[in-house]
Amino acid sequence: MAFSVVFTPQEEELTGEMVEGFVKKILKHLEATGYQTSCVRGVVMDVKDFYYDLPQELIAQDPLEDRSSSRLMVLDKATGEVEHRHFKDIVDYLRPGDCLVINNTKVIPARLYGVKEGTEAKIEILLLKRKENDVWETLVKPGKKCKIGTRINFGEGLLTGEVIDIVEEGNRLIQFHYEGIFEEILDQLGQMPLPPYITPAEGQKPLPDGVCKI
Repeated sequence: MAFSVVFTPQEEELTGEMVEGFVKKILKHLEATGYQTSCVRGVVMDVKDFYYDLPQELIAQDPLEDRSSSRLMVLDKATGEVEHRHFKDIVDYLRPGDCLVINNTKVIPARLYGVKEGTEAKIEILLLKRKENDVWETLVKPGKKCKIGTRINFGEGLLTGEVIDIVEEGNRLIQFHYEGIFEEILDQLGQMPLPPYITPAEGQKPLPDGVCKI
């Protein structure tokens, strides 16, 4: 069995000693549960190893009208040579038996602005993960104002939500109540979340650090 452990510190930098201590605790736990750890090898990776410079002026702020004209970088794995083409040229590199993986995920207008019932305090939420029975795991700002039982109105009551639980990392589980189709209401009230490197239009905000998909 192979496994990976990813450390994502929120407030302090991990030192090598801290990582080593964590790994020893994990190995001790595995041994206690009957796993053989004699072949375990540890590789400590620093997320900074994946940092790279990307000039701001090279980041596209809007999609091309003709999506097939977007850029395609081709890396020759034999020579290491890099060639710049357009995405529509990808057919020139496909051969019988090749596997083409297509990402068909869709970003939804997942940021909602509402008011807290009783105080009219402004509340901002970001939908993270859909659960059952119209329950979503969300990021809430400000979180301190959204304890279990808090009710939030969106769009003058077109959509309401109730905080039913607080889970890991302080995320809130919110159960929504509405009439009609949730996705259509979301199209009316929600805003599209943007990654930090995209300049938001007026009234929009970028995604918080660490949040990159729905």
